[in-house]
Amino acid sequence: MDVDRLQGNGNSNTQQVPQEQEHRSTAEGYTMDNEEKLLGATLFDMAFRVTLDGTRHQRPELNEAEALAVLRERLRLARNLERNSGVL
Repeated sequence: MDVDRLQGNGNSNTQQVPQEQEHRSTAEGYTMDNEEKLLGATLFDMAFRVTLDGTRHQRPELNEAEALAVLRERLRLARNLERNSGVL
């Protein structure tokens, strides 16, 4: 994540089109060794569980399927925000 963009400094050297960032991230994935890839998957799983636990804490009346649906909707909204703003 680029600090200048988040702070709105408008430094054109640090601003990239989101699609370019995605391509760069994909290319970096090809250069990662297996241990790094495994650690990335482990980190994702941990973050997912923590986020799901947060959803359950906010909405204790939800069952497992409903909590997952809320989390999926939040992720969808975040992706849309990321695509439309180019900030995240």
